[in-house]
Amino acid sequence: MRRALIAILAVLALPVAMVAPAGAQEELGFEINPTEGSPGDVVTGLVDPADVAEHCTTDLEAFQARFAELLAGPFGGGGEMGELFDRFFPGGTFVFENYDQVAYSMTGIVLLGLSGIIGPEPAQEALPQTFVLTFADIETQEPVGERSTFDPNTGFGQVTVPDVDPGLWAVAAACVGPSLDLDVLEAGIRASGAFLQELGFPLTGDVTGPEATAFMQAFLGSQLTGFELLIEFLGAIGPDLLEGILVPDAQGTQTFCVDCEPPPSQNLLDQFCGVLPGVQAVPDRLAELFGGVDINDPSTFPSVDAIEAFVNEVSALLEQGDTSVPPTVQPQWTIATAELRELVFGLTAVGFDFALLVDLSPEDADRILEVAGGEGPPDPEFDAAVEVLTAFFVENCVPSEGAAPAATPTQAVVRFTG
Repeated sequence: MRRALIAILAVLALPVAMVAPAGAQEELGFEINPTEGSPGDVVTGLVDPADVAEHCTTDLEAFQARFAELLAGPFGGGGEMGELFDRFFPGGTFVFENYDQVAYSMTGIVLLGLSGIIGPEPAQEALPQTFVLTFADIETQEPVGERSTFDPNTGFGQVTVPDVDPGLWAVAAACVGPSLDLDVLEAGIRASGAFLQELGFPLTGDVTGPEATAFMQAFLGSQLTGFELLIEFLGAIGPDLLEGILVPDAQGTQTFCVDCEPPPSQNLLDQFCGVLPGVQAVPDRLAELFGGVDINDPSTFPSVDAIEAFVNEVSALLEQGDTSVPPTVQPQWTIATAELRELVFGLTAVGFDFALLVDLSPEDADRILEVAGGEGPPDPEFDAAVEVLTAFFVENCVPSEGAAPAATPTQAVVRFTG
């Protein structure tokens, strides 16, 4: 019996590491290495032992006392009393007419073992399993993959990257314990009742009667009978039966990138943040260079050296941006700089000689002068890309007390057709 009760919590503690409502638990200092990898890789976690000592239950007697408190309080000492009992047995007696009532009774049996009534062994082996290390879905906070544990004294633990889709996932470290909240307990027990019904457990009013015995023997492949069979059955279905009554006392999370591009390094981010204002200033540089040009008066044309310096400046900005642009705004960067790339290509193709461009492609020469004068056709796709880049700049590049320079998307449109 003791071994079966041990098994219940040993596997039960793991599935609930991420299910507490936000703000319901303390925070654990927690770091992981590496922060990116592939399914099957091993991730090392390190929890702050001082936080564990402050926020988690690490003492055996205190651990047993928590389950004893749950048994004596909300569960009414296992008797026919208390508000929680009344929620499941409105008739005032243990009459098993529905699956929720069966789940309530089975939960109480587990608490008997973990509270130390039958000896310290169940709690001794269960306690280390309540220090949980697991991957989890960031949005749903549901654990995924194989769970592991961490050492509460050193904070050291390892967990394997599960076979999940590429993207960002959470790695969570938590210490868990029983809830005393009646609503949480009721919801957890009723979820267990639904599980028993889905499992097909016979509802006959006697959890050790002939039909229940036949079902449990077939389910387990066991020849045991009576209460010993029930305990073995509880050990097998414990994770699903009781996970709703355990909640995190404290928790720490980190982000792990599975088979995907990690967030840009700070150096690359700084580089890209420096590129964006330079690109935004290109229309002003273009106006300085071509603003006074009369296409019919070559004496007003900028020199080859001046155009070459301008092209080199723009090319350097594009190269720096291409090597540092974060994946999240790569499409918008490509759209927003497409016309600048055409400008660089066109001016380079004529050897930076504007007079030659006028001779070979007067339409392109006229287009440069139009843009230099602040004119340009509407381009919704370009405007949308600039809006995304501006939002990125404000969020990631501007100090909180600063302000981003205004975007001027239409000025930057330079289209070459030849």
